[in-house]
Amino acid sequence: MVDRQALMVGTYSDLTIADADYAALRRLYDSLGAPHDFDAVTIARKTSGEVRFHLGLEDGRGSGGTDDTTWSVAAGLAAALFPSVGADSPSSRSLQLEVLAAVAGTIAQSTGRAGLMSLGSHLDESPAALLAAASPEHESCVREALSQPRNLMAKWATVDLAFIEDTARAAQRRVRH
Repeated sequence: MVDRQALMVGTYSDLTIADADYAALRRLYDSLGAPHDFDAVTIARKTSGEVRFHLGLEDGRGSGGTDDTTWSVAAGLAAALFPSVGADSPSSRSLQLEVLAAVAGTIAQSTGRAGLMSLGSHLDESPAALLAAASPEHESCVREALSQPRNLMAKWATVDLAFIEDTARAAQRRVRH
């Protein structure tokens, strides 16, 4: 299933503000009766300058399986933009990181180099960010719910969700065997 997604990137001066908008998005999707469609992550820079996940990888859009194979379009976008985001993940999460890499590759292919460069340069000077993926029917609600970003940028991409789901299922099968 190929799905059109709005890939949104909001920049924040502080991680607590990004996390507050993350919570607002979660409440939005709950109020819409579509909590399974919620797909967002927050990322932040460490003092070394490296970017890491803060919220969302494990509770974003799920593959319906174990925590080790959770996938998220927003997390894949973060990994495509900042390959180091998962560097602090424990080795017990290797299958989750494998799925994340597949999602990142799919997102990179969907947005293209110019799209990634545009989104990435938008994030370069920001200490914190919220990345979200939204379907066309939720895109305007998501924009309204993000009340606190310094800047908000969105790119439309056609994402091969079937490939991502197949990758997650294959990882699940390896876990079971």
